[in-house]
Amino acid sequence: MKNKLSDKQIIKSFLYTVEEYKRFEKSIPTEKNHLLLDTYTEADYIGIQTKLMILRKYSYYRDLVYIPTVIESAKKMFPVLGYALGAIKKKYDEVEKNQLQSISSEGNKMTLFEMQECVLYGLYLHADEDKIIKLLDLNEALYFSMTRKFVEELEVVLLELYELLMTRVDEKYERKKRKKHL
Repeated sequence: MKNKLSDKQIIKSFLYTVEEYKRFEKSIPTEKNHLLLDTYTEADYIGIQTKLMILRKYSYYRDLVYIPTVIESAKKMFPVLGYALGAIKKKYDEVEKNQLQSISSEGNKMTLFEMQECVLYGLYLHADEDKIIKLLDLNEALYFSMTRKFVEELEVVLLELYELLMTRVDEKYERKKRKKHL
């Protein structure tokens, strides 16, 4: 849902939403040392699924904080960061390109993006029956492995872009903090 925001507003919105993401990330740590098809705990499953829901806006081309859009805005505002932003964009493109596909027992192919849609709209937001049926046809361990790989790789790109932009931004959106009365 892109609109006519300025490059500065796009970057500030990105920084603010990443600040919020980092709050979740601290509260829902997930196992970082594993092989692609390792087993997982229920806490890891919930953590990765939660992160997936929050991270979606950074990898969905119609969202304001879609990483390539943020990078283009940053290039305009901070030309000196062009090389570093190009390197981050290359990493992001690799994350997108390396998404695995799943083929169900019924022979249906599904990309990770399609799986995200099924999880979000089938399980968490709307109980869309068609999407639930598609998910029931998938091997949960394979789906989780694909999701975990995507989330972990996207998170690296997201936080790297955030840290780079924080070196150049004078102000960001911040919530007003309530003063604590003793």
